[in-house]
Amino acid sequence: MKKIAYFLVLITMIACSSSSSEEPLQTGNSITSFQMEINGEVVSGQINQTNNTITLNVTDANLSSVTPGLSISVGAAINPAASTPRNFNQEVQYTVTAEDGTRRIYTVVVNNRILSTENSITLFELPINGETISGNINQDDNTITFDLVGADVSSLIPTITISDSASISPGTSSAQNFDDNVSYTVTAENGDERTYQVVVNNRPLNAENEILSFVVGINGESIEARLDSDLKEIAFETGSFNISRLIPEITVSEYATISPASGEAVDFTVPVTYTVTAENGETKQYIVKINQAYSIKPFGSWGFNNQANALLVYPRAKIGVSIAFLNPSLPGAQVYLNDGINKIALSNLSVEMYENQRVIYYQMTTVIPDNTLTSKTYKLTYEFDDLIVESDIFVDVLAEGAPKINSINQDLYRPGDTLIVTGENLTPVIVVPSNGSQYIFNPAGNIDTELNAEKTEYRLILESQTFTFAYRAFFFYSGDTREVIFTNLEERRLGEQITINVER
Repeated sequence: MKKIAYFLVLITMIACSSSSSEEPLQTGNSITSFQMEINGEVVSGQINQTNNTITLNVTDANLSSVTPGLSISVGAAINPAASTPRNFNQEVQYTVTAEDGTRRIYTVVVNNRILSTENSITLFELPINGETISGNINQDDNTITFDLVGADVSSLIPTITISDSASISPGTSSAQNFDDNVSYTVTAENGDERTYQVVVNNRPLNAENEILSFVVGINGESIEARLDSDLKEIAFETGSFNISRLIPEITVSEYATISPASGEAVDFTVPVTYTVTAENGETKQYIVKINQAYSIKPFGSWGFNNQANALLVYPRAKIGVSIAFLNPSLPGAQVYLNDGINKIALSNLSVEMYENQRVIYYQMTTVIPDNTLTSKTYKLTYEFDDLIVESDIFVDVLAEGAPKINSINQDLYRPGDTLIVTGENLTPVIVVPSNGSQYIFNPAGNIDTELNAEKTEYRLILESQTFTFAYRAFFFYSGDTREVIFTNLEERRLGEQITINVER
């Protein structure tokens, strides 16, 4: 019994001696470092030992199968093993177990920023004449378009906005010549490129400064003025219409302006000048000329007017002169014949004024003077102060053999009387204007007339029957005077005339 007890005591002593000599178990269960190799670079994670997280920030990494590098506490174990590839596109957990069996779970979060693919120009501006102009950006065909007018675009520094994280070439601080198309390349963060063409449509400033139409309303009628760009004149007629407040409607060259403006009421009783300013600033002034369509022309008895652009007359012939807007009765006004050599003053026997189609006419009666020399190229001329107006129609004067009336045989003629005219170079044909008609007494037409061989006496029986030619010419129509005009019928040249008194 004593031996057994001794053995037990010995075992107990041995056991107690062994237990007191062992090391204590490790309690560390931490991840002390955590790295990943991303795109050839080692990225260290930020370890938060308080909330057991490991955070890594990477860019454009392929995280689907990555084997990290890590360190843990001495004596600890990790699960899964560090050598095991993991998919870090999502959160990954690691369990670290200390030697003493205590565990700690870490969550690994990898923030993987993907490189931007954006490579757009979102704003493109040019400084034009002190103003900032934005281009029209078409993202479909990669064009940036400007529509400008008369701009200097040879050296401009644009203002450009592009996608975040992108770059652009040429740079935004570089001046460019936009007279030609300019290319800009935008490179996204991921390297993708996009090229834009900047197209500046730079229309030159228009230099046209013409009045294209000028219309005024007169008595409910729209009157279009005559425009002469060379003379720079605006001309129209208003006759006696009140022109103190006319409102023209005006069209001018494209992009031009005019002053006074179209639609603005203007007092035309005083001289008016219109100024047209082209888009490029060049100006042209037009002078308004109202009722200045001046003209002068001769006319004879009906049927004896202009022959081959000339009125054919003898000296002492009575003619009419029609003058537009120019009063021959004004003091100092002159009307004369002028062939460049000879100037023959014409007397003003009478003047009548009338208006037609907004034109005021002065109809003057005159006589070709005795002293007028033969010339085919006389022009009727009106002169007043510095104004000279000539006729387009010639007055052809033949002085040789001109009829000359000396006398008639009676003071008053009745049906059945005989008209006897004495003179020199009398013609066998006379014309009698009556009630708007011309009665031509021509011996070849079976008219009872007689001219002596010396051409000094002309006789005409004024028949008393109402159906006869002479009676109708002299007595049928109302009025107590008739004009007897001697004429050369073949040439239709007018000669001297005499007024006779008639009684029915």
